[in-house]
Amino acid sequence: MASNQRKRHENKLKDVSDMGVVDAMKKFMPDSRHVITRIGTSRSESEGEVIEQTSTIRYRRFSVAWSSPMDELGYSYWTLHFVQQPIMPWDDIILCLNTYVTHARNFIHKTFLEVSKSCKYLVMLDSDVIPPPFTVEKLIAMNLPLVGGWYPKKTKDPAERKPVVYNFDHFDDDGKALWKERAVPGEGIEEVDGAGAGFWVMRRDVAEAIGKEPYSMDRCGEDLELCLKVREAGFPIYIDWDMRAEHRGVMSV
Repeated sequence: MASNQRKRHENKLKDVSDMGVVDAMKKFMPDSRHVITRIGTSRSESEGEVIEQTSTIRYRRFSVAWSSPMDELGYSYWTLHFVQQPIMPWDDIILCLNTYVTHARNFIHKTFLEVSKSCKYLVMLDSDVIPPPFTVEKLIAMNLPLVGGWYPKKTKDPAERKPVVYNFDHFDDDGKALWKERAVPGEGIEEVDGAGAGFWVMRRDVAEAIGKEPYSMDRCGEDLELCLKVREAGFPIYIDWDMRAEHRGVMSV
């Protein structure tokens, strides 16, 4: 990556770990549009008079597009939490029928660009990743090109539960990208070469720069392939090591 390309993004690094979510958003997102979420209109009739009441219960400074593969809806942890809430926490919804991970991520990415045009950030949150409270809001408030929390590898062996964060090594003779996994977590907000796509936030300008279908298995796994394209486009990637998520699934870990 050219040094001048890297420098133009350095001033975007903001530490909001000690700030409240509302204060962080007001400081770093002053230009985002206002969206009011309503729980709906209730009707009641009394002595022939129809009374309509609309309850406004949520204020957001940006629009939200929600996406999930259809067969994830039944068992994903975050879906089960959302359906218990009395609000609709999104403005657009993207339902993907294909659960092959590369195709699903590309479908979400492409629909974000072509349909959910009012949304400024694309959040990838896999169904087997459980983030701490309010971390998505904090990641958005940082306004970095691509930033995520981290989560360990999904395995029963405690010694192998290393961060799903990687350092790029080199390309082999066949053009395949070789990576070295991080042995231990870092500290604070750190620029990294690559990470798993299960818990990160991407700015719209980054999504536009890397094309409509950036995920593939051409040179490495689909998420690290995207990381290569992000860096080749001149954008850095960050991990906030203070945001540790749980990585779990059907098996007990």
